[in-house]
Amino acid sequence: MNKFFFTSLLLIILSTTSNYANADDYNTCATNADGAILVDERDGDNTSFALAASPTSFTHTAFEDTTRGGYCEVTPDFYKVKMYQFGLCKEMPYQVPDDIAGNTIGADLGSCVFLFDNAAGKELIIEPDKEVSLLDGEELLIPTGTYPFIYFLLDNVIQIKHIQEYADAGVTGATTDFAIRGYHTADNGTDGTGKWCYTGLNSSSKRLVFTSKQERQLGTFTTLRGFTLPTKFTGMQSTAGFLCNNEATAKANNDWAVSIIENFGNRMAINQDADGLPTTRTASNFRNAKRTNRGFHDDFPTIIQAYYLYNGNDTPATSATAVEKILFLQHDSASSVVISEDTVGFKVNFKTNNAVVMSVYEEAGENDEVLMATAINSNTIFVKIETKTKRSRGAWR
Repeated sequence: MNKFFFTSLLLIILSTTSNYANADDYNTCATNADGAILVDERDGDNTSFALAASPTSFTHTAFEDTTRGGYCEVTPDFYKVKMYQFGLCKEMPYQVPDDIAGNTIGADLGSCVFLFDNAAGKELIIEPDKEVSLLDGEELLIPTGTYPFIYFLLDNVIQIKHIQEYADAGVTGATTDFAIRGYHTADNGTDGTGKWCYTGLNSSSKRLVFTSKQERQLGTFTTLRGFTLPTKFTGMQSTAGFLCNNEATAKANNDWAVSIIENFGNRMAINQDADGLPTTRTASNFRNAKRTNRGFHDDFPTIIQAYYLYNGNDTPATSATAVEKILFLQHDSASSVVISEDTVGFKVNFKTNNAVVMSVYEEAGENDEVLMATAINSNTIFVKIETKTKRSRGAWR
């Protein structure tokens, strides 16, 4: 079996071309020519957003709840991840887990080739249409062969830095002076509102923190990975998930927000009192593994993905507080990575189109024209590997 070396040719690339996204398969909201998300805000309306697939129908709701406003999946300006391992596999690493909180069944990487292995992890900042080297000059050794499976071991803390403009849709009867209420220490005030919303720091110069299940503090469960969890769901500006103001303020104060992937089961902090504080925490709702085929358009019907939540020892974490890493697996039954004697180049594409969810809550009743910045969370990504061969005349495939 031949083995081929590549030096400084392993690249992470973000592509934002239409080949990787389809409005019919994502909750991509309608925008104007400048990329501003269109808002149709009017009296008695609880659904202010339209999907790009139906840009004149402002009926997009939050998770089928017609009283909660909408959410949009957007491409972040900056997406920061820490990578520990990356490899190609000849056999499917996914092992069916026990459906219990304490599952100890993890992936089988016995057929995998380790292309990158850094115990300390390497931090990568991914930007639209830019390349970043993963190897830092080291040599990459790839044995020849066919590899249908890809895996990554990533930190479960993902950081997002993004500015999003919103704009009046110009629909007859719509309010022309709408503004979204972003994070501010004063609740329901005129400060901290605007049509430019962005990730930034709170009044204590701390990053705003979100988890995949919107977990809240209860008892001794107050932090994850050193970040303080919210106390309750948003509904006031002091609990808003991102900030809003004018363009200049957004650009001057744009900073990182934290999204933690801590659980694939149901939310653990359940029920709440009159103040919106959780009253019960059910740790047994935690799950550390899942398999999904959601999130890819009709051109990629053969792609499946699977995930495990691992602890610092790279074995399945049995509680949310122990999770430190995500083992990400991907398989495309119609396309494998082929390394041959003619392979001279190797690239990895991270598709982060629609990889961030920005939620905007709209109250019902007398405050139905109040738009509240709710949360910003990381979403599913897609990986595509391209190789270049001597006979391809410089083209990547």
